[in-house]
Amino acid sequence: MQFMSRIRGAFLLVVLGFLIGGFFWLTDPTIGIAARLMTPDVNRIDAMNQSMPGTVIGLFGSGLAVIVGLCNIWRRPA
Repeated sequence: MQFMSRIRGAFLLVVLGFLIGGFFWLTDPTIGIAARLMTPDVNRIDAMNQSMPGTVIGLFGSGLAVIVGLCNIWRRPA
């Protein structure tokens, strides 16, 4: 029983990591959908400079969540 709950939790962590990474990718004004939805009066250079730290930290954190989840899936129970 404990084995299945560990696998379920690790799988949930992997799925949430991918969802959060997708959110940060889509809302990035450089490479995501937000770049296409910006109105012409928005300064794209300022938007890219302001959002870059948040995007990098968000993608790094979601990648870390995916890696931790995958390690928990493949780990042998003690």
